[in-house]
Amino acid sequence: MAPDTQLRPTTVELRGLTGHRLALLDETDVMVTSSDNELIPVPFVVHGYGSYMSLSVLDRNYRSDLTVDQATDLLRLCVEEIQKRFIVNLDRYCVRLVNKEGISSLPDLIGIAASV
Repeated sequence: MAPDTQLRPTTVELRGLTGHRLALLDETDVMVTSSDNELIPVPFVVHGYGSYMSLSVLDRNYRSDLTVDQATDLLRLCVEEIQKRFIVNLDRYCVRLVNKEGISSLPDLIGIAASV
């Protein structure tokens, strides 16, 4: 991280659960805060129980040069893994793209539960 980089910490709130904080930097890096309040750079962030199943998928398949379509396919792989290994019976997942331009909605992932 460059010394002149502006740090913009943001508290992430997901369905009422807070505590995961991201720092969005000028280079659009993602960082998490450890329990010791250290900033740790990470290539991706996953929250909740689904993170236990999807981190291995992301570790295997994530690349920094993914297009939006490729990232959506990777997200679908994560959801399929969650559906296989966790008691979840959802057939629609809302998708949001977070980048340096802000947050935008992408088409929902629909019908994944039936295909697993």
